[in-house]
Amino acid sequence: MISIYFDESGNTGSIKKRGSYDSQPYFAYSAYTVKNEDKLNIFQKYREFIDKYKDLQNTTGEIKGNILLTKRANEALEYFIDNFVNEDMFINIYSKDYYISTLFCFLILGQRYQLTNTTEFYIFAGELSKEKKFIESFIRFIEDKTKEKLNNVINIVKKIDYVQNDYFLNKLLNDILQDDIVMYIDNTFEILTTYENTNLENVVNIPCFGELYYIIEKKIPRKNITKIQIDRIEQIDNEITSLFKKVYNKEVIVDKTEQDKFEKTFLDISDNIVSIFLKLCRRIWEDINSKNLTTYTWEMTILKKIIDKVPLKNIKLTVIREEYIPILAFYNMQKENLEFNSSNILIAHLIASEKWEYINSLESEKLDNYIKNNFNLWWCYLQNYKIVVTFNLRLRLFFTQIDYYG
Repeated sequence: MISIYFDESGNTGSIKKRGSYDSQPYFAYSAYTVKNEDKLNIFQKYREFIDKYKDLQNTTGEIKGNILLTKRANEALEYFIDNFVNEDMFINIYSKDYYISTLFCFLILGQRYQLTNTTEFYIFAGELSKEKKFIESFIRFIEDKTKEKLNNVINIVKKIDYVQNDYFLNKLLNDILQDDIVMYIDNTFEILTTYENTNLENVVNIPCFGELYYIIEKKIPRKNITKIQIDRIEQIDNEITSLFKKVYNKEVIVDKTEQDKFEKTFLDISDNIVSIFLKLCRRIWEDINSKNLTTYTWEMTILKKIIDKVPLKNIKLTVIREEYIPILAFYNMQKENLEFNSSNILIAHLIASEKWEYINSLESEKLDNYIKNNFNLWWCYLQNYKIVVTFNLRLRLFFTQIDYYG
């Protein structure tokens, strides 16, 4: 039987204004799945790790992921990867701007468009995510869903070059502005932007958590999962536990004390892997944008070691295409021992781009079938149900991008 320990990295909470997360534009969840009979052995090995590298401990006796990425901790990082990183880990990284942008796409294009024109849907979302004025305006619309605020958003979107060069999008937005079509806020958008706690808005934690569990459940039968534990995240943990209970009829335990060092060990391992993985990705993206790279960076090398042990099918990157592709491309180049040159980089990026499009389409179709089989969603559509849906649908509808490489 299996216990699962979820931990997060990045600024958590509601996205109520862009300025509140400019310094931390990403959020990530990891899940560490542990066989119950292996817990004692892992606990003892982790205590040995903590004792072996005492000089890296913080004031509470922990060794954090950010310390493991410093030069003085290189040996400890290798030890951590060799002994604790494995195929039982799952990771999901979310770009917050990208998440907000997909909500807008769901609003004006609908879920059917996302399923039938998947690549176009996510490319459009990626272009939107680069526009700060759009993000700020759309957040204000979600707070107060009025036609006036929607028009403000659309007027900003219409000025984006990508939209001006797309006849379909341009006409659609103009029709909405001129009230030539009726705006129908469908179930998907309403569920994605409504919470039991009315003080919450755009909580990226919830879809990130739900998508990660969706990946886990494809590998581990639900009946074999005896315990799910998450780290405490203020008001948001209550939202997650409530929804999870309604959808899966399973309890999620919220860690509210540090007295149980045994159980906390597995949360610490989960916390370290997600922190390390997210920071490595961010550094790689920053290096690509700011440096003229001539060789593989240290971060690329360490990330490869992790992905070699955590299968790509266990990793989901909910980020724009320009960030997704280089992670996969440089990993594959190193895996195949290819020289770092412009020709190999171009070919690797083209292959990764094709994979991105293929996986988006394939997984969107799988998810469509999964939703229909589990929740009879299309029957609700045929009955012309509008916003009156139960929360039972919610964790299955907040998949804003299924693009992991599996």
